[in-house]
Amino acid sequence: MFLAFPDPDAAKGNFEGNLVRTGKHLTLLFAILINGTRHQCQVRARINRVTESGIAVEFINRNPWQLAELIDLFSRAFPETDVD
Repeated sequence: MFLAFPDPDAAKGNFEGNLVRTGKHLTLLFAILINGTRHQCQVRARINRVTESGIAVEFINRNPWQLAELIDLFSRAFPETDVD
């Protein structure tokens, strides 16, 4: 998965302060709001690569069940949306 920076110049300044580097473990929080109810999951990942435009991460578990459940919930709530 690639996490793009909306403002690469601002993000670059945060690299040193937050110790963003290849190999570092992190927890990603995914959340969606459906009909006023917040659904979220946490997925463990590892930073695979850092570029000027974003961070490439790989999930610790190859196909995390938490993310699959969130995608399923989203696709049932919004069937007209292509989610893959």
